[in-house]
Amino acid sequence: MTTPEAKSTAITIDGSHPFREHRARFECANGVITRIEDLPRERDEHDERRERDLVLPGLIDLQVNGFAGVDVMTCDESAFHAMTASLARRGTTAFLPTLISTPLDAMEERIVALTEWLTRIPDGAARPLGLHLEGPFLAKSKRGAHPSDGVSEARPESLERLLDAGRGSVRLVTLAPELHGADVLIDLCIERGVVVSLGHSDATFDEAARAVERGARMCTHFGNAMRAFHHREPGLTGAVLALPELSACVIPDGIHVHDAVLEILHRTKGSRGVILVSDAIAAADLDDGTYRLANTEVTVEDGVCRNADGVLAGSSLRLVDGILHYARVTGAGNRELADVSSANAAHLLGLTDRDLTEGSRADLIRLVRQDSTWILDRTIVGGVEVRP
Repeated sequence: MTTPEAKSTAITIDGSHPFREHRARFECANGVITRIEDLPRERDEHDERRERDLVLPGLIDLQVNGFAGVDVMTCDESAFHAMTASLARRGTTAFLPTLISTPLDAMEERIVALTEWLTRIPDGAARPLGLHLEGPFLAKSKRGAHPSDGVSEARPESLERLLDAGRGSVRLVTLAPELHGADVLIDLCIERGVVVSLGHSDATFDEAARAVERGARMCTHFGNAMRAFHHREPGLTGAVLALPELSACVIPDGIHVHDAVLEILHRTKGSRGVILVSDAIAAADLDDGTYRLANTEVTVEDGVCRNADGVLAGSSLRLVDGILHYARVTGAGNRELADVSSANAAHLLGLTDRDLTEGSRADLIRLVRQDSTWILDRTIVGGVEVRP
């Protein structure tokens, strides 16, 4: 759906460069960054030690169940495309539409539909990088808000069926490594170029470590729907902290994990070991109320999303807000913010064109300082400028 006219429009954006000690001018044309020019540094008028503005790579969100009133599991194509436009207006330039556990026939049907829609994304909208299957191969005891009738045994023929339905669109699968047969599922994912994330799991430390040895590389929403840390059995939580191969995917909303946990992750994993996600549902970017997560009714009060049983059911978080919250809590610098909000996710998916370098895809955001915090000023997605 990209038009030559939109792609050929030249755009210039100025701001502090997160990887350099100066401001820069980014010139974009034909969907890529064509030139980066150094500029004199400008300071905040109230504090000369602070930057006035900041350019970061466009945000990459690996877990999006919905946004701005749209639910990935139940929407039609028009609503899905509207969601991609809404995400871009809030700074997300690329994402993985995320499917939660549902009976196999319905999940297969949804994968087929979404895979087709991914090929028709409008200009100026966030680009789906593929699909994230959060399930159905999860521990029933740790299913969280996933429906019990959607959780499946770890059968390779079931996974093959879902991967085949996606025709290469499935990029990430969340599974519980302790399930009987999970080793075979991990091997199958690795063979087919699909990233494995460990989540919704009651795995012991050793079970998680064996999954990492087989190729698992991430955990899904750290601290949630997984065995709690214990000094004699650290579980998956401890494996994430101890094993450098395993990235900690975390929801930085101040709800899903305590702020002290964000600090612990930042110190133990470093900026290259943390990936920030929203786990957003349809309520994100909207007021409190009642929304849907697939076939589940979710009530949002004070921004907290819960199902009828009181279980957390996704978030109402805009990822850009979560990133700024992470920065306030951890003191992360500009380069570190670029890592946790974009670079690490891109690396996990094998993308090499999402950096702030000449020739990279023109996906950027510009933040400006207002009083003591940053606000999103604009998004450049595929060389197209989008305002909040």
